[in-house]
Amino acid sequence: MKSFALVISAIFHPLLLPSYAFGVLFFLSNLTIFPTSTEIKWRLWIILFVLTFAIPFLLILVFYFTKNIKNLMISDKEERVNPFLFTTLLYCIFTSFFLLNENLARFPAIGLILTGISLSLAVLTWITIYWQISAHSIGMSGMLGSALALQIVFDSNLLLPFFVLIFLTGLVMSMRLYLQAHTPSQVWAGAGVGFFINFFVVIFLGFF
Repeated sequence: MKSFALVISAIFHPLLLPSYAFGVLFFLSNLTIFPTSTEIKWRLWIILFVLTFAIPFLLILVFYFTKNIKNLMISDKEERVNPFLFTTLLYCIFTSFFLLNENLARFPAIGLILTGISLSLAVLTWITIYWQISAHSIGMSGMLGSALALQIVFDSNLLLPFFVLIFLTGLVMSMRLYLQAHTPSQVWAGAGVGFFINFFVVIFLGFF
């Protein structure tokens, strides 16, 4: 069971979640606010994968090999602040790129979702200074909040992915508790923070 819990934690590592989310939105939804050409979708997805996963993960590897963190899951609260801070700064830079680039202005929803993720990371980093909140819970529930908001604002066909995501969020949260990586309050606090930040960012920016 422990091996299964570790695999689930690795598969749904917070840095991988944006790639999963954009994959679902690009290829499994009917939202016209995202690119319609399959070629453009793949190009954008690869760019987003590199920006939101590959580069931040390389940064974490640097922290690991310089012995600033003991493991790639960064389980020690005291070790989390600097990697989280640098990751937040990277995401803010990437988000600004998507918001300000004229060629990407036709896909404003990408920048909108990245804004929610960046804000979640900023709050995660701030809380981590004082308390070890669950990054997995923030990431999973953040996707849940964004999916529900997109369904409300744009009347998308995300209901099936939304219900699948509810199950996966519960699974990941349960595995983090099983591994004793967090207390129930840390897991539930992460779920609340991630859901409400991403839900209200997409709702507010989506409408206005």
